[in-house]
Amino acid sequence: MRKLLDAFGRKLIIIIDPHFKNTNGYNIVLKFNDITIRTKDDDIFEGHCWPGASHWIDCFNPASIYWWNGLFDYTFFKGTMENTVVWKDMNEPSVFNGPEIIMPKDNLRFGGWEHRDLHDLNGMMFHNATYHAMMTRKEGSQRYGATLPGGNQAS
Repeated sequence: MRKLLDAFGRKLIIIIDPHFKNTNGYNIVLKFNDITIRTKDDDIFEGHCWPGASHWIDCFNPASIYWWNGLFDYTFFKGTMENTVVWKDMNEPSVFNGPEIIMPKDNLRFGGWEHRDLHDLNGMMFHNATYHAMMTRKEGSQRYGATLPGGNQAS
């Protein structure tokens, strides 16, 4: 299908979110690398989103961004081609069982900051990280990106 889309000059759009299902594979990686958002008690924050129980990457931690960028490499992101583009979603970050459908404001981010202080920067940081990750795949791929104002009442 990807090759057929490419032959017709079409792009394949995939949707990704900044959280990972709490499963053994990713859970171990996230814990080992200490790249997740933490609770006020310094435990890994777990909330619920589309995949169920999930953990969120701390996009303010340089180690998190380095790890995130590696996920977009062709050798890791198997089956993708130059005609694959990314739709980033749920950057609020959305947490279905959180207060106001977002994560608790007293969650801890890299550098000891509380989420309440960085909430509005979160989406921008993830878009920036994903932009740089896509640029490592093929220079110029960012020109196929678009901006979705979001699914909130303000937009």
